[in-house]
Amino acid sequence: MTRIEAAKRRAAGAKRAVAATSAAGFVAVLLLARASHPGHATTSHATASTSSQSPIAAATGTSVPQVQTHVS
Repeated sequence: MTRIEAAKRRAAGAKRAVAATSAAGFVAVLLLARASHPGHATTSHATASTSSQSPIAAATGTSVPQVQTHVS
């Protein structure tokens, strides 16, 4: 085996190692993003409000005015 062939073999092995590490990191990031997504977060039963008021308004007993968010 020549030095060039040995270098090519080492380079191919390094490329496979980088690809495997990258794939594992990508999967780990996907799982972390899924676990921390706000849509999947659990709410505490003590702070959850069943009324149409915001949790702050429900705690203080005052009503919150509706605010227009779109301009036409």
